[in-house]
Amino acid sequence: MSPSPYAEVHPSVRLLLGPGPANVHPCVLQAMSAPILGHLDPELLTIMDDIKAMLKLLFRTQNELTLALSGTGSAGMEACLLKRRGARGEGDLGVGGYFGWALTEVARRLGAEVIGLEYPWGEIADPERVIRTCREHKDAKVLALVHAKPRPGCASRWRRSDRKSPAGTRSF
Repeated sequence: MSPSPYAEVHPSVRLLLGPGPANVHPCVLQAMSAPILGHLDPELLTIMDDIKAMLKLLFRTQNELTLALSGTGSAGMEACLLKRRGARGEGDLGVGGYFGWALTEVARRLGAEVIGLEYPWGEIADPERVIRTCREHKDAKVLALVHAKPRPGCASRWRRSDRKSPAGTRSF
């Protein structure tokens, strides 16, 4: 193989303060430079078991189905909805914005009857409106709520006391 006519890339160190990408901790960079393990390698399976044990401690659960998902935040949203889709026809409440739209789109594709709460781009969910809608749709079993949007200062106003399951929804 002939040598490349292009120089190696050596970007200078920067302090990234925007919404993303972000600086990576040196221990993460070190781990990323380690040799790759195959997905069925016994050593990788041991590492995954250790991660599972740490997640169970973090989330204070004994659930043996605890696992780490290697994927985007959207992959995590989809996994949560897949878990909750036990019975068809359950109502889901989706809240506006891009990620709210993504949540409701995944739920629709899974066969859910989605009750969407639309908000203008850049606005956040009003807790009173969400609770009122939950009470109007008592058959809804899942409330999918996006806490923050990828724009500075746009986070929901939910207080800890608001997180109680409104109107009998099973998951909040």
